[in-house]
Amino acid sequence: MKKIFHEEHEFERLYKMKNVLLESGSEHLPEPHMYF
Repeated sequence: MKKIFHEEHEFERLYKMKNVLLESGSEHLPEPHMYF
């Protein structure tokens, strides 16, 4: 259960990080699956 929560937290953190990069104007991000 704790491991699942950790994975969801990691996904949310990476998703937010990706959004921040998009908002900063970066057009050269990999697809989300590339982070894993």
